[in-house]
Amino acid sequence: MGTVSVCKDCQERKPACWGSCQRCIEAKEAMLERQQAVKKKLYDGARMNAVQYNGLRKARKRR
Repeated sequence: MGTVSVCKDCQERKPACWGSCQRCIEAKEAMLERQQAVKKKLYDGARMNAVQYNGLRKARKRR
């Protein structure tokens, strides 16, 4: 979905700094929050579609 790009032109970059660099950690957290929000929105939409589909299916069966 997304990538962390704060390290691309970082002057303080060192090998394997993604575990200790505070800027990188904050960027990862923000990216994960955005991903979770998108997933929640998608899952909620899928659930609503399933409820509507099943409701229509039941209504058609009653006839």
